[in-house]
Amino acid sequence: MSSVASLTLISQQFTIYFGIPVFFFGLIGNCLNILLFLSKNLFPSSPCQLYFLTASISSLIAIIIPLSLRILIGLQYDLTKTNLFLCKSRQYLGHVSILASLTCVSLATIDRYLISCREVRFRQMSKISTARILCILTIVFWSLHGLPIVIMVNIYPAAANQTVCV
Repeated sequence: MSSVASLTLISQQFTIYFGIPVFFFGLIGNCLNILLFLSKNLFPSSPCQLYFLTASISSLIAIIIPLSLRILIGLQYDLTKTNLFLCKSRQYLGHVSILASLTCVSLATIDRYLISCREVRFRQMSKISTARILCILTIVFWSLHGLPIVIMVNIYPAAANQTVCV
């Protein structure tokens, strides 16, 4: 067995055995986070709550679409080789949702710093209205940042009678 074939087999096995538990635990964890952050009222009342809610929704999107398609690829059922929409959406949504989630967690960290400062002017920067604007700007920014993925990703012919989503 060649080294490329053995690395491909290891990659597939890793995706199957570690991807499926990550998928289910991530799905359950993010759904519980969303329920937790929406349990008191429909709209978050603190900026940190809004940041974590947005991060949980973004992580849920990253788990449902890109990770589930990656698990199917590991199971030798690659839908992205034949369906251009799934090819583009897997790449685009994975990129946008992961970056939006990380940005929202970073914004929550900054918000916690601002709210714990001794100076009043820093504490006053932590507002729900500012958090809403920053969450929307985060999603818009990363969505625009990912547009080249939608334009450039395509299904290309590879070896004999095979295609690849790149």
